[in-house]
Amino acid sequence: MKMNVILKLILCLAPILVLAGCGEDQQSDIQAPLREVRTLIVDSSSGVFERSFSGTLQSSNETSYSFKVSGTIEDISVEIGQAIKKGDVIARLDPSDYELEVQKARATMVEAESEFRNAKADYERTKKLYEAGNSSRSDLDNARAASETAAASTTAARKSLEIAQQDLSYTKLRSQADCKIASVPGDPGENVQAGAEVITATCGDDMEVNLDIPESVIGHIQKNMNVVVQFSALPNKTFDGVVKEVGVAAIQGGTTFPVDVLIVSDDKSKLKSGLSASVTFTIDRTNDEAPPLPILPAFAVGEDPQGRFVFVVETTQNNQSV
Repeated sequence: MKMNVILKLILCLAPILVLAGCGEDQQSDIQAPLREVRTLIVDSSSGVFERSFSGTLQSSNETSYSFKVSGTIEDISVEIGQAIKKGDVIARLDPSDYELEVQKARATMVEAESEFRNAKADYERTKKLYEAGNSSRSDLDNARAASETAAASTTAARKSLEIAQQDLSYTKLRSQADCKIASVPGDPGENVQAGAEVITATCGDDMEVNLDIPESVIGHIQKNMNVVVQFSALPNKTFDGVVKEVGVAAIQGGTTFPVDVLIVSDDKSKLKSGLSASVTFTIDRTNDEAPPLPILPAFAVGEDPQGRFVFVVETTQNNQSV
């Protein structure tokens, strides 16, 4: 009885084992499909190539306005984008403390002038008495010294009054040229120190792009070199540029150098400070002592824990690439 059950079980499993064996044979005959590989012919015979770097557009003449004295901002009378003329008052500090200083200096000057008049009159009187033989030489010398001291005190008091009046005038911030307001970092009611930026303005129509260029390229960039400038905000338009300045020292001890590119295209109406720019330089390395190196696109270079690498396609005897 048991023998019959075992036999039936074997007979039932046999087809499954056969199918499984057939499946393995079929899978072993299937080969992985060949994939197409993109190849690129690298030519190092030419030493002329293009390199693009990112930068920021700014006005060539950007002015930061700040007060020459400290105090509390009483009023800012301009807004972003507003045009201003030379001499316009664009901000004010609370002048109360400086008005008091002027009053104090004026009172000191009046007192000094009064003392000088008295000292001078006393000296003239003593001088006449000395000439008449009714006063001693020491009395004359003391009167002269007192008069000279009073004169010096009067001069100092007048200077103090001028300084106080000048400080009072500094509570009004005036435009130094015809400009447009770019930003207003200051706020009314804010207590600011002398020299703290309150207003930023752009003056003139010249625009330039500020770049950081790596040391591997900076030696090939020269002043007055022509470049092409593009802006992400204006994707369908290019602008002509020329290298205005080339830095002679790395930025903060790093490996990049500052370069300024002036926009020379006539139509600059849509350009605004702060736009992101891409500047393309045409680099000529044909005169380098070392032979020009092959230039590869970034997508052709791989990287693993051992470093960066590229795949090289070699042609076999049958003219097939492997």
